[in-house]
Amino acid sequence: MGNIILYDSQEAAERVNGISGWIDRHGRFFGENEHAARYSGCTHIKCKECAEPTPVRGYTICDSCRTEKDVERYYAMPRVKWDGETPVYSDACDVYFYDEDELRDYLQEHDCTIDSLRLILCKENKYPEIEDDYFSEVLPDDIDDLPEELQTALDELNKVIRCLPAASWSPGKYAVECDL
Repeated sequence: MGNIILYDSQEAAERVNGISGWIDRHGRFFGENEHAARYSGCTHIKCKECAEPTPVRGYTICDSCRTEKDVERYYAMPRVKWDGETPVYSDACDVYFYDEDELRDYLQEHDCTIDSLRLILCKENKYPEIEDDYFSEVLPDDIDDLPEELQTALDELNKVIRCLPAASWSPGKYAVECDL
């Protein structure tokens, strides 16, 4: 795992005299910004939940506490019965399932249970329609209307877009109840 250097460690940063300011352990100068020097010089911070050292990488809580919060968030979600067709997302494994067969295969292959996957019903991500103001930046200030042929083409394109299937799927707001 390498050396652990916590935020408040002497190795993370030191105050120097003469130039009056903070430098991190790499020698970078931060003036009077002690926090920036310490953050730059540390490899780990204390988890805001459990105070255990956690690597500096954009999170303020450790993996274990983050997983615990994910599980709490999942069990607080409203539940719906899965129709077996709408894609579902496994919050625990970061995997999408598009039908019951895929899900069954995964359960068998990974020797896990439905409950352990923390399944979430997915919502469609549709292609966005082109708004009428899409061209506003190139139109003169005193003109609001598009040329007729462009407006007609835009209306036809938006009709096509509305009829297209989902472009992709993403986790929604409902936990899934499933009987497999």
